Amino acid sequence: VTALALFLASPAAAYLTGQEFVIDGGASAADVTALALFLASPAAAYLTGQEFVIDGGASAAGVFTVEVLRRAGT
Repeated sequence: VTALALFLASPAAAYLTGQEFVIDGGASAADVTALALFLASPAAAYLTGQEFVIDGGASAAGVFTVEVLRRAGT
């Protein structure tokens, strides 16, 4: 088990993931399912090489990402 994995399972990480969303709340199974269904549909036929992040805007806010990298020692 790495230090980063231990941090991500900690109350501090839970606090950060709960506080740093641009959109209130975390992603639900329905959010992930909706994206999966879209990607499996003909509407997504021209999407290639994309990365979809379902994090409520936390990566855009940057705070959680910075803290994870700091804890990982990078």
